[in-house]
Amino acid sequence: IFYYLLNSNIEPENDANSDSYVMLAAVMLLFFFASDKLISEIEGAIFFSLYLVYIFWLYKRSSASESSDSDEGKTSFMYLGGGLIALLIGAHITVDSAVEIAKALGVPEIVIGLSVVAVGTSLPELAGTVSAAKMGHKEIAVGNVIGSNIANIFLVMGVLATVSPIQIEDFVIERTLPLLILLTVATFFMIRIPLTRLGGIILFSYFLLFIYQLALI
Repeated sequence: IFYYLLNSNIEPENDANSDSYVMLAAVMLLFFFASDKLISEIEGAIFFSLYLVYIFWLYKRSSASESSDSDEGKTSFMYLGGGLIALLIGAHITVDSAVEIAKALGVPEIVIGLSVVAVGTSLPELAGTVSAAKMGHKEIAVGNVIGSNIANIFLVMGVLATVSPIQIEDFVIERTLPLLILLTVATFFMIRIPLTRLGGIILFSYFLLFIYQLALI
């Protein structure tokens, strides 16, 4: 996403503006739930329920959209299924390898999760965004950022917390979550104007600040 923002302008759309409110609410709710250093099963269930509500809202909002050609649809579902399977296998290998590296180097697993695993799992999103942008679907770049944030908080965090309560470390509450809120607020306002190279540089600077924070641990 940063690569594309540095190389083209993205015009804001009404759908992205609407979804950005959900993204901001998700981040704020995450900070509120994590303030006691624990995300409980009930809070996880709330996250997951909100994600289902959000998906239903997206479905209702897009119900008037035209369906694509049947042959193209079959081809798209085939590629989608193959891509998801490859993504699941790659994610499993990435996590296992990252944990082993963390143990070998004596690095806290939270650092590996916030850096290596986070970047590794974002690479498919980056590849998809750049590919879509080259095909002229610039709106996917913004939608990818907003949708990923919402899914990671409501869906991923919700499912994990529902299965087992999640302990939150002091570092995450004191540094990572405030930076996440700051970045989310900045993104919330920036997507309401055309995103330019300057906007891409600003967003990338937040990432560098995040990496600097990890280096201080």
